Amino acid sequence: MGLIPEDVIGQVIDRTDIAELIGSYIPLKRAGRNFKALCPFHHEKTPSFVVNPDKQIFHCFGCGVGGNALSFVMKHERMDFPEAVRMLAARANVPIPEETPQDRARDDMRQAVFSVNELAAAYFHEALIQGRSAEVEAARDYLKKRVVGKKTAERFRIGYAPDSWDGLLKVLRDKGFSDGVIERAGLAVRHETKGTLYDRFRGRVIFPILDVRSRPVAFGARAIKADDRVKYINSPETPVYTKGQHLYGLNWAREAVAAKDALVIVEGYLDFLRPFDRGFENIAASLGTALTTDQVRLIRRYTKNIVMLFDMDTAGQSATLRSLDLLLDEEMNVRVATLDEGKDPDAFVLNRGIEAFEERVKAARDLFDFELDLLAGRYGEDTPEK
Repeated sequence: MGLIPEDVIGQVIDRTDIAELIGSYIPLKRAGRNFKALCPFHHEKTPSFVVNPDKQIFHCFGCGVGGNALSFVMKHERMDFPEAVRMLAARANVPIPEETPQDRARDDMRQAVFSVNELAAAYFHEALIQGRSAEVEAARDYLKKRVVGKKTAERFRIGYAPDSWDGLLKVLRDKGFSDGVIERAGLAVRHETKGTLYDRFRGRVIFPILDVRSRPVAFGARAIKADDRVKYINSPETPVYTKGQHLYGLNWAREAVAAKDALVIVEGYLDFLRPFDRGFENIAASLGTALTTDQVRLIRRYTKNIVMLFDMDTAGQSATLRSLDLLLDEEMNVRVATLDEGKDPDAFVLNRGIEAFEERVKAARDLFDFELDLLAGRYGEDTPEK
């Protein structure tokens, strides 16, 4: 029997609700954010077995046993690790391929990409925080104009890609990474005619995109020069990143999302950063327009309650409407919040304050009411005058 690929094990854990799993074996009683029960692994009269759904772990304060969903199944069913993974995979409808040499090579490449991304994130961040060149000062000036200070940059690992064709390449090569790994990670681009590699991100502010385990999987690069035609350059799809599978900021927000049992969805990096940095922490950005099935299922691990807060221009309205059927299919509870016309969450919080932002979220409307009002408005606009 082949080894189970690491990414498949991760999917099994991510798609398993530990409270639901353990609740299928023993009766659980809610105790605040947690659940309590008599421990199934030792005899006791007073419940000391606690399940924490936010952290997806269990622990018995009587006998000391604890772990995640896999640990519970292994101990309760007396299974070894592969058996437990396969059992939970079947339960969560996660297919497990038999690992081949090609699978091992794929897993090795994923680990190498994670490692090279981590080093790249550190390189970009150090350049922004410690750099003294004129171009770095320009990047810091841009962030100051957007009211993003040093503490915020450090908190969210914001960086700067020096305006060099091979600055990052040299660092990564010096650390022993091959050109193949660097290219597969999307950090370098191969010249069409010369065949040489050059840095993908140059002269831009960098926003690392982290998965829910806080590992850098991709990067968003914001132009700061007036003559740059493309505002954002983003990582391509790689062995660790598929567009539409991640939400920017969810790694920081997930505990607040679980605690408040709701998630506010915005569009861009600063739309997330501004409210979060002011204390509104159950928020994440979609990294695009309409939500995808993978994103909705990721959200559902933490809550079924969504407040959508997209820009109310035509594109934002269309993104909200396109998400309707998907959200309903996934049995999510959806409301829509709106801000002043022409204001995104970043600008709104700066101008009106976080309390006003919270009030707009609290006043969010049912998605059906929003859709009806929106369509009625469009119909009225299109209706010829009598």
